[in-house]
Amino acid sequence: MVSARLFLGICLATGLSFGCSSGSSTPTHTPPPQVTSSAAASASAMPAPAVSASAVAPPTRPPKAPLPAAPAGVDAERFEVLASVCGVAMYMQDGKPQVGCRGAPPFDKPGLWPDGKIETKGDLFEVCLLSQFYKGSFSAAGKEQAILGIDACNPDRANDITPGSVLLAERGADGWRLVDSMRGINIEKCDIAKRKNGSFLVCGDNMGAFGDGSLRWNFTLDFSKPEKERVVIFSKIYKSAGISCMGSAGLDEDRELTGVEEIKREFKDVNNDGFDDLRLIVERAHAKNTPALLKRVDAICKKNGNTHFEEKVLLGKYKRFTLEFHGNETTLAPTPETKKLLEEWSHSASYFWWNVVGKPEE
Repeated sequence: MVSARLFLGICLATGLSFGCSSGSSTPTHTPPPQVTSSAAASASAMPAPAVSASAVAPPTRPPKAPLPAAPAGVDAERFEVLASVCGVAMYMQDGKPQVGCRGAPPFDKPGLWPDGKIETKGDLFEVCLLSQFYKGSFSAAGKEQAILGIDACNPDRANDITPGSVLLAERGADGWRLVDSMRGINIEKCDIAKRKNGSFLVCGDNMGAFGDGSLRWNFTLDFSKPEKERVVIFSKIYKSAGISCMGSAGLDEDRELTGVEEIKREFKDVNNDGFDDLRLIVERAHAKNTPALLKRVDAICKKNGNTHFEEKVLLGKYKRFTLEFHGNETTLAPTPETKKLLEEWSHSASYFWWNVVGKPEE
């Protein structure tokens, strides 16, 4: 069993954002040793040749190429935007095309920018798969824009939960173009929140480790703000993992047992103020690690051997709760009742897990 600390240690070794990220630091290169010879000394005495400006200039993009046709089975609108902002890669999986970019943004090198071609890859992980697509006016009102979520690939992919990238594309007179991007972030199960000056995304993400539980958080992504202010976490909920009997019996004595299930997710203006709100219906049960609970775990493990079982076996009946988060011009915020409840629930999470991601917005 991999512990959460070991699991996160691997993540942190490569950088951490919303999940386990490979980061984007530039490696330090050691300069080659100096050559000392009579030929080198003679050459150093000669005037240095002029360096052509073209030799040091960044690569120049070729004229905009015609877009390739969408492969059969791929949504034409999504493909048009994708092929307009990056070089397209494709992998055939079970006879179905999976498309995405050939690398991560900013797509400033040959092979990464749009070139009118579709490169077929022999490995799924060579494709930064297009996994999410949302249309709206995300940086300002009146703009026709799309947010694309693409998975990590190639050297950026450290493991199965490595965060990918988010692209902001905009339609202009000459078609779609990339206007902004962010690396090291996943978006999934997002809703589009409408506001007076456009829209923003309301998304969720999670991180967990086998045997150590998981943390799920909800956040907003607002491209009208500077990059460091775009992501606002407005809720976090911790839940225990299933109970493992392998290696040692059951529960750690310092860890409480918490079960949470999301039953329903509603996104609409529930308070009629003109802003979209989020209502989460969840079921939750909790038990402290009393000696009696630990004995029950030991008994189940002794009876069933090296196996695992769901925490529901120990928690009994779950209680239903409705969590409400009201929207405003920039993000969502819990109602006073929801904020109080989430604060109470936070005490059941270990300090380690609760600080995997930042604090919810006050």
